[in-house]
Order: sequence, then structure tokens, then C-alpha cells
Amino acid sequence: MTSPVPTLCSSPTLRITPRRTDSASLISTTLRPRGPGRCYASFTEEHGAAKTRLVRALRIRLHTSSDISDTQLDHSLLARSLLAATSFPVAVPNYRLSHDKNGVVHPAHAQDILECLEFIASNHAGLPPVFDPGRIFLIGHSCSAHIIASILLDSSTTFPSLTPSSVLLNAVQGVILSEGIYDIDLLLNDFPDYRSWFIADAFGDMPSYAPSNVATFPLRTRGNIPWLIIQSKGDTLINIAQSRAMLAHLKLQYDDGSECVQESLHDLDDEHDSVLLSPIYQRIVTDFIKDHSV
Repeated sequence: MTSPVPTLCSSPTLRITPRRTDSASLISTTLRPRGPGRCYASFTEEHGAAKTRLVRALRIRLHTSSDISDTQLDHSLLARSLLAATSFPVAVPNYRLSHDKNGVVHPAHAQDILECLEFIASNHAGLPPVFDPGRIFLIGHSCSAHIIASILLDSSTTFPSLTPSSVLLNAVQGVILSEGIYDIDLLLNDFPDYRSWFIADAFGDMPSYAPSNVATFPLRTRGNIPWLIIQSKGDTLINIAQSRAMLAHLKLQYDDGSECVQESLHDLDDEHDSVLLSPIYQRIVTDFIKDHSV
């Protein structure tokens, strides 16, 4: 898992570059935190007044620092697809990565994203007025699913720095997690080579990662935030055991079970990253957002 703590300046540097097409405009906003970390967000909007925005925590790539720039480019096509399908603005934040024992370990990655989300939800005067900061959908893929769950579920016993404000919690209208990592010990039991590949760099080399198991964290609030867990049958990097563990846990957390916790475990056949550009994935995500948009 991968990336450190961006402490956003009270007056972050904003770079806004509008680009217009016949159907939509893209506004790129750069949020510059103190220190070496960076957190980027891109907002898109249709010509009409936008009522809701999507905030997407990027998946984590664990090799070189160049992935910090690559990740946002990788997701620009998905962001545009979601824009076209939903007419909602899309924000794509980046976070710093763990690699080569650079000292960036969990919960630093999630702190980066939390800082970015808090800035966006605060409706800072420097942000373009193209979205409603009180209505946010969060979408996470792979390691980013772990990041989002670490923030929205109650990890305060072990990671108090990941506690979101009530403003941010109240703003979240829905959560979509695909091909997610949730229980790291279970992951290493199924894929032992992952310890040396990226887990040790991202979480430290530990005998057990139980404190980071988001499939054990309770809800922060008894509010009815809807969750959608997506898993492709064709994913050879993350198996269905991760999604099943998270689904079972979430259903136990809600009294009404299935009403707040939805799943898509049989609709996709794509490989881990290819899922994101699948028309089926985009339809599943779009339908969920439209079903839960007020």
C-alpha cells in the first residue's frame, strides 16, 4: 500500500486550467501540500449546473516515484467516462507512494487522501464552484479501497490520525470499492510473495497486520452510507476472498444488512486494472450513483 502524509497549506497553490469541448469542461486544480508530498485533484463538469461530485481515491502503484504522475493520467479516461455517464464533476486525488524503503508507511497514504478530501469538503474559497461539497461519492480501487475504508470506518484505536471531520462524514453519499485489499494477513496467506513485493514497504515488515485489517473496523457513525463492493472473476492479483471478507463484515455492521451493503461479484471477467475501463464496470458504478443521488 503506498504514499505519505500531505499537510495541505492553509492557502494551497491552485492551478486551474479550464479546457472546453462541445459537451463538457475540465478544470484541473493542483493542491500543493508542504514538504515532498503532493495531492492533485481534477474536477470535471457538464455545461449544466452540477449538483454532485465524485471523489476518487486512486489505486496505489508500488514501484517508482514516477507512478505519482502516471496514476492520474491512467485514470483520466475513467474520470471522463464517469462524467459522460453521470453528468457529475469528478475529482481525482493522488498521494505519495511507498517504495525502496522511503519511510512512507501506512497510515501516511490514507492521511494524504484524508487531507485532500477535507480540503474539498470544506468548500475552500479557492476551489471552483462546480460541485456541492455536501454530497460526495467515494470510489476506490485495489489499495485505495483500503485507504477509503481506513478513513470511513473507525480506525481511531490504532490510527487516530485518520479520523475524518463530521463535515466530511456527513458529505459522503456512497462508497464504491473494487478489487480491494482489506485483510492483509488473509492476502498474504493466499499470496505470500506480496510481503516482499509491496506489503513490507507499505506497512512495515510485521509478523501480523491485524491492526490494519479494515474488515474488523466498526462504523464511525450509525448513518446509512451505502457501500458497493465489486470484484471481477478475472482478477488474478486480488482474489474474491478479500471482497467476501469485507462484505461479511459490513453486513454485520448494519442492522438492515443488504440495504446498505451491495455487491457485484459475478458481472465482471476483467483483469485487475482492466476492470476500470470495462463498460460493465462503468455501468455498475453509474447505476449505483444514480440510485443513491438525491
